[in-house]
Amino acid sequence: MMYDLRIIHGQCYIDHEFIETNIYINSGKIAYIGPENFDALETIDGQSLKVLPGFIDPHTHLHLNIGSTYSSDDFFSGSQLAAYGGITTVLDFLDPIYNNDEFNKVFSRRLNEASESIVDYSFHCTFGNYKDKFKALLPNLNEAGITSVKVFTTYSDSDRRCDDEKIKEILSENILMMAHAEKDELIKPCSLMTDYEASRSEKAEYEAIKKLLSSRSKSSKLYIVHISSGHTLMKLNDTPNVYFESCPQYFYLSKDLFLKEDGKKYLLAPPLRSDESISLMKKNFYKLDTIGTDHCPFMLDEKMIKAPVDNIPKGLGSLGYAFQLMYSIFGIEVIPKFTENPAKIFKLDSKGYLRVGMDADIALIEEGKFKIESSYSKCDFNVYDGIEVKCRVKSTIRTGKIIMQDGKVFNHKGRYIRRAYEGNN
Repeated sequence: MMYDLRIIHGQCYIDHEFIETNIYINSGKIAYIGPENFDALETIDGQSLKVLPGFIDPHTHLHLNIGSTYSSDDFFSGSQLAAYGGITTVLDFLDPIYNNDEFNKVFSRRLNEASESIVDYSFHCTFGNYKDKFKALLPNLNEAGITSVKVFTTYSDSDRRCDDEKIKEILSENILMMAHAEKDELIKPCSLMTDYEASRSEKAEYEAIKKLLSSRSKSSKLYIVHISSGHTLMKLNDTPNVYFESCPQYFYLSKDLFLKEDGKKYLLAPPLRSDESISLMKKNFYKLDTIGTDHCPFMLDEKMIKAPVDNIPKGLGSLGYAFQLMYSIFGIEVIPKFTENPAKIFKLDSKGYLRVGMDADIALIEEGKFKIESSYSKCDFNVYDGIEVKCRVKSTIRTGKIIMQDGKVFNHKGRYIRRAYEGNN
């Protein structure tokens, strides 16, 4: 039999251990795994490489409209950057809706914007100050293949805060609720860089998460996005159907950067924290289920404007470097947080594992000493430039096609992934 592609002699990550074996691919799927030597139209020699499932980023903001501007990476440049970093699937967000009649319009617009992606993609539904009946929206989510919705417990100033009763209503349904968790009442207006981290305090994050946990039933499915504080993470316990995400910036970047001359470029929400918090994040890393990037960069001149801190666009970019950054600290412990965990949590049933029948999404990793270098993002600065890491992505394969090799990205057509819905009818 002739296969489309084979990866031979690689150290393949199967059932949480590395096994030297060969992977054979046909029609975009993993067709066979074993030591045998079969013919293929194309061969990748995986000698000295680690062969991992393609990475999944569950939290990106590509072409995000913040009113005054858009995040600098659209779905084309963002997906190129993803491929550069071994990411084969991204989960982005629909624009916030306030009533059910808005859903089809924002979904259709986002599908059109994402059609230029070279990696696979799916969406989370996002709510602003949502006032409609959530149960009535479930058929629309089902048809769209969306299994997750996001709420904000803050941003009442921009009418995005979802009220407590609506959050309880969403948690009562059999669907995953994602939450940006900061207690709105503890968020303080901020004009000066010296006050920014305290204006969105670690206490505000923890109090909001604590309230969300108390609002759920045992069957409620809750996912807390971008935990920023090690002091928060150390207080959280393993709870069925509750999932915790953090991002590379909260392990690498300190709030001291806000005090630099160019400190505005590090602004994001939640903010960077203290060195002590970073140490606690590392110590409690095992509690995290996933690593997202919250990828949302803006151009330098947009970040460095002379304006109150509250009026400066918030967000950083790490889409192309997330795995390398986190692997350099934690080694193989990070792998499930980039692969099987997000696949299970977000119902990406054909992804996250090297198994026969799964999508042939694969990242080939070379270990060694490397430095982060800017690549493919439209953003004109990279806060991670020059950081030394312990690996790089040698090749990225999506559905059996090589979309990145030795730093060069090749254009392919990504797919919208409809996810299996388990909501109440």
